[in-house]
Amino acid sequence: MAYAGNNQSLPSSFFKTDKPHGLAKRTILKKYLQSWVPRMYYTNNPEICYLDGFAGAGVYGSKTISELLQSGYPNIEQFGSPIIALLVVLDHFDEVKASHQSIGRPRSAKFIFIEKDKDNVKKLTHNVKQCLQHKKYMLHEQVDDTEFIYRPEDETYPGDGRVSVKILNDEFKRVILVRLIPLCPVFAFVDPFGYSHTPMDVIRKLMSFSNVELFLNFMVQAVNRWQKDKQKHKAINDLFSCDEWPNVYDNPKEIEHVKACTALVHEYAYHLRYFTGCFTLCFCMKSENNSDLYSLVFANNDDYGFKNMKECMNRVTQDENLFVFSDFKVNEMGEMAPFRNDQDSKGPVADFIFNKFCGKRVELKDIEKAVILSKHVYIFRKESLKHLEEIGKIEKVEFKNPGKNWVRKKGTFPDDKCPIITFRSATQEEGLIFQMQNIGIEDTGSCCQTHLQ
Repeated sequence: MAYAGNNQSLPSSFFKTDKPHGLAKRTILKKYLQSWVPRMYYTNNPEICYLDGFAGAGVYGSKTISELLQSGYPNIEQFGSPIIALLVVLDHFDEVKASHQSIGRPRSAKFIFIEKDKDNVKKLTHNVKQCLQHKKYMLHEQVDDTEFIYRPEDETYPGDGRVSVKILNDEFKRVILVRLIPLCPVFAFVDPFGYSHTPMDVIRKLMSFSNVELFLNFMVQAVNRWQKDKQKHKAINDLFSCDEWPNVYDNPKEIEHVKACTALVHEYAYHLRYFTGCFTLCFCMKSENNSDLYSLVFANNDDYGFKNMKECMNRVTQDENLFVFSDFKVNEMGEMAPFRNDQDSKGPVADFIFNKFCGKRVELKDIEKAVILSKHVYIFRKESLKHLEEIGKIEKVEFKNPGKNWVRKKGTFPDDKCPIITFRSATQEEGLIFQMQNIGIEDTGSCCQTHLQ
């Protein structure tokens, strides 16, 4: 599917069909929200906010919201992003009630849905109401024409259980620049159709608020397509907040479409880090002909959230070395994605750890952080350390808090004991191999890598 460039709107048929890459995108969103929502409440935040910058109608395909809800929504990825977020939060509320938990009890949640198209706003409003009714929430108060507050019908519900829904028929840019964003933790999903709707100054304003995490669609195909049109340069300059982005085309190696898209994503991630001070993580989506469509860019300042997003992306990627999903592969192989993590902890992850820490004495938490924040797709598993100890690359394991009469079992690294690990030095041959691997990493640049300041 070809994506719109500057100032083009969505076709009316957009929400009537779905693409594999769209389902994969919403799967990542759902998986991350399922970890983010309880984590925010368990860290003493009585309220959270989900912001959807380009909310759409809330449903994809030919089925109505009622039909999808009545089926028990075994795969809530079939809904649009606003309904996915709403269901994840309400399902968490139900889980808290069923478990009679006293810690991490949610009080309220805010939803801000921004949508420019009036027809989509009408459909979204209907779909949100249907969803809340299905979950047995009743209208408690209408604040104004755009904001509605719902409460659970069950009066014995623990805590407040209030849900505030604000649906704005407005432009994302104007809402962020003019309206106030809540001070509670905010997860912002920004999924535009084109590149002119998300200039860097708007993203910078959004990220200036405390506790904001961003999941953004960078429309690299559209930028690459229109990069020769001088009339489009103003909007692209605003997207990057600079006029240096055409430099990626000065290098002959970057002329090829795939490499040009990779370089553009790298450039965008660099400027996003520069202006927001965040970590960034990118996931590439490819079309039916295996060309780059867009990259999902995650930005935050929290190690734990970064780890969770990396786990979510790892479960959806079709490649063990890159964060990438291709409709071409789906059509060719006949399957969506692994939706699991089958990472080889004894191979590249263990090699990465030894490469980085050989000859050093380091705490377990620092090893985990290095893996999480690396530019690789790797996620941390203690099996990697167990393997390194088995093959003699770990010389010694000490503990800050060993406790009395506690004896360590080889191959274990309990967090509560605060392990300190000493790695042996690399041999000359291993050093040469590490050097070649690092050179190779630089040469294979991918729009699906992690980018750090």
